[in-house]
Amino acid sequence: LPDSLTNFEKELFKGTEIKSIRIPDGVKELGYNTFDGYTKLIDIDFNKVESITAPFGNAGSEKGEDETFALTIPATMKEMNVKEVGLSTYNVFNKYVDEVVLNVAPQANLFDGASSLKKVTFNVEITEIPDYMFRDCNSLTEFVIPSKVTSIGKYAFYSTGIKEITIPASVRTIGTNAFSTYSDADKKFTELTKVVFEEGTVEIGDKAFQNCNKLETVVLPATLEKIGANAFDGAVSLKTIAIPANLKVIGAYAFAGCTGIKSVILPKGISLGTDCFRNWTKEQTVNYRGSKTDVIILADDSFTKFYIEEDWYLKFCTNTGDVETSERATLVCDYEDPKVEPSEGGEQGGTTEDGGTTGGTTETGKTEEGNTGKDSAEEGQTTEG
Repeated sequence: LPDSLTNFEKELFKGTEIKSIRIPDGVKELGYNTFDGYTKLIDIDFNKVESITAPFGNAGSEKGEDETFALTIPATMKEMNVKEVGLSTYNVFNKYVDEVVLNVAPQANLFDGASSLKKVTFNVEITEIPDYMFRDCNSLTEFVIPSKVTSIGKYAFYSTGIKEITIPASVRTIGTNAFSTYSDADKKFTELTKVVFEEGTVEIGDKAFQNCNKLETVVLPATLEKIGANAFDGAVSLKTIAIPANLKVIGAYAFAGCTGIKSVILPKGISLGTDCFRNWTKEQTVNYRGSKTDVIILADDSFTKFYIEEDWYLKFCTNTGDVETSERATLVCDYEDPKVEPSEGGEQGGTTEDGGTTGGTTETGKTEEGNTGKDSAEEGQTTEG
């Protein structure tokens, strides 16, 4: 096509066998469903395009089994938009795109619904994962969060195929529903089994990991100050959780339904939300470092104060019925860490359940450090699944 062309008409080559196409220099905008009907298309040179609005339609829907629908977004691109038609919203990328290289900063909703997406390469520094960026990207099984990212938006990784994720030290906040999935059994999709926070994150948003029923391991950072409401609600496979000693707030229903956890240790003075341990049983133990007469502030808008052993919120009822008959977790106050007995040849270090550490001396006289809850992962700019 000649570079003098300024308008690339919708469905211009619909129904053809075209697999690759170069957009002329003069074309700056591609509108809704521009490539609908290009069912064999697997390569587009956007050239100098500055704006696209849900242009792909069913492009790539008849690609070969050994073919990859791969796209490179040029640095000239200023806008990548969804299209609303009546009550329906059409996403930027369709469900047939496999790989994308970004030479611009990502935008909200960018890969929303791109269910075949397996790999994203960033050729530009990014500082945030925007809202809804990878929602419903079921084929995205691996992702390395770039080291400069400071925030993860709401629904950013909602219902993806990611199995393990490391939150780098640069990330301070994680938005609502960031890694969660649908509660509807027909829509629920989550493969997440492990989350490791490097030191740095301050707040985990409401419902951040809600309904992640395959989640087995969570390593929280010592820097964490708040766990939002329903943050781990429904994480039935979670076996242990070490609450950081400096944590200030656990929101309502934060660990509701986490029936796989045997015990948890709460620091003295923590604020607790309504039914934060809802549906826990008497076989599960909540160890509190303070006294049963300590005054606790309820972590909601009421700022209600109560004694830890007297208010039904802290008796961990399974429902709002009769406080005296409802089954609840076993509460242990004035909790202290078990003493570590010296081993033959020197003292042995250990790790407390709330993320603290005890140092020790090995037989060689060297200091052995406890686990601080910090894990590291090699960071890169390419993510793939």
